[in-house]
Amino acid sequence: MQNEAVAEIKKRKEDEAWVNELKKIGRGEMTETVAEIKKRKEDEAWNNELKRLGRYDLIKDRVGTLEEAPSHYNVGIEPVKYIQSHGLDFLQGSVIKYVTRYKLKGQAKEDLMKARLYIDMMLKDYEV
Repeated sequence: MQNEAVAEIKKRKEDEAWVNELKKIGRGEMTETVAEIKKRKEDEAWNNELKRLGRYDLIKDRVGTLEEAPSHYNVGIEPVKYIQSHGLDFLQGSVIKYVTRYKLKGQAKEDLMKARLYIDMMLKDYEV
């Protein structure tokens, strides 16, 4: 355990030295790239662990924030914007949402089943 902590401190110092060297030679713009690459690798490792545990609901790019929508919403026009612009109700909007993104979340069959559920609810209005 202590050896791991020492190795982590050493690695951080090496990273800091690398960033400082880039700044010193006038390549400060590269430091963000180094930090971004490191962050991306950490995020990928974390996401892989969450996937291994079956916790897709906690993966950052699937959850999103107020500032940034989850990656499965990057499909041209966001489903919520389409739903609002067409004045769709909850059931109609849910169908649009699930059908639009079913291939992007890694749970295609589950999303299509959800869309079918909402369509079935809508069809009840037309039953005699």
